[in-house]
Amino acid sequence: MPTADELTEAFLWSEYRVVAKTATVSLHANSYQVDPALVGRKVELVFSPFDLETVEVRYHDKSYGKALPHTISRHAHPKARPETAEPEPPPTGSTIWR
Repeated sequence: MPTADELTEAFLWSEYRVVAKTATVSLHANSYQVDPALVGRKVELVFSPFDLETVEVRYHDKSYGKALPHTISRHAHPKARPETAEPEPPPTGSTIWR
């Protein structure tokens, strides 16, 4: 039986980016600060599509920690559909319960 951490990891998304000379990467209109040792390298960004403020940086399957939000303009992946609550049914006008 998988653990909670394994299940969470299974549903994370990832994308690859090359780290700019300024030690930043861009992901869905957001900019993140990463470890300067990764400048010029192609890194894997691992994230939940519902929370683009928390992005893990990996290089050759080694974690380099969380990318620090530099500029956040989008808080969720554009294709991630937010959970919506079911609307309350309109009142029937019945007075049976009075």
